[in-house]
Amino acid sequence: SSSSSSSSAKNKVDDVLERFTRLTADEKRDVFRSLLGTGGDASGFDAAEMDKRERKMFETFDSDGDERLTQQEFQNLHRAFLWKRVQEQNAQKVNEEKKNEAEMDRTGNEVVTVSQLRSVAASQMYPFIGFGFLDNALMLAFGESIEASVGVTLGLSTMAAAAIGNTLSDVCGVGLANKIEYWCAKFGLTDEVKMTKIQAKQMRVVVARLGGAMTGVTIGCVAGSFPLLFH
Repeated sequence: SSSSSSSSAKNKVDDVLERFTRLTADEKRDVFRSLLGTGGDASGFDAAEMDKRERKMFETFDSDGDERLTQQEFQNLHRAFLWKRVQEQNAQKVNEEKKNEAEMDRTGNEVVTVSQLRSVAASQMYPFIGFGFLDNALMLAFGESIEASVGVTLGLSTMAAAAIGNTLSDVCGVGLANKIEYWCAKFGLTDEVKMTKIQAKQMRVVVARLGGAMTGVTIGCVAGSFPLLFH
């Protein structure tokens, strides 16, 4: 496949080279002017300066100095032209995006509303309530069981039993995380309003998402402490 692609590329270069050799002197000059960034319009350049720059460019690509462009030399010229155009198009695209972002910010079209922030926070809060609840409840249950059984036999401290219980609860949390997210999504608890990329990158949205997660895990951990009521 690589040989076929190389052959195809070579055929395209041969075709471009053949067309270039058929151009008149003025048309070839226009090609060089386009490469120089004038788009064929030399009104902004002195004629002597233009000739000097064209000559310099020709000498740059005429590597063997025979006053003629070989196929390889023209291929280098053609690639340089394409690379220059790609860079110009990328720069123009970036400038347009920055201009659009600045215009949107100026007109206020991308301002995040309070209802959007609430939606973002809520979509993060509900799953973390489940995570916090299971993590704390399982840790207390496992820790108590370990301390009352294996802890007595091995002489484990309360902190050691709690550490083992926390490890087990975290392992269970990894396995149950997908289930929690599934049921939250099933009931529409993780749905949030649609926002543009500019809105999603705003600091207020990031803080709302983080605040929702922190609030959820706090509520879940407090609710998951219910095993303490039985002691």
